[in-house]
Amino acid sequence: MKAIIYARVSSVGDRQNTERQVSDLSDYAAFQKLEIFKIFEEKISGAKRNVERPVLLQAIDYCKQNDVSILLD
Repeated sequence: MKAIIYARVSSVGDRQNTERQVSDLSDYAAFQKLEIFKIFEEKISGAKRNVERPVLLQAIDYCKQNDVSILLD
C-alpha cells in the first residue's frame, strides 16, 4: 500500500526537528509493509488549526492526486 509521512514540530528554530518522527514512522511503515512515496515536514505551532497548516494541506492534496491511501503522522 502507498503511504506518505507528515511530521510536525512546534519550534521554527533549530531546537526541535522532525528526524525522530520520520525515523519512527519509517520503521512503522516498513513493519506494516507500506511503501513511503513522500515525506512532508512542517515547523508550525500545534495550536494552529489544520486549515492553517500549509504543508499538511499539501500532503492531503498529494494523497488525493496520487492515489495514496495512508497518511502517517
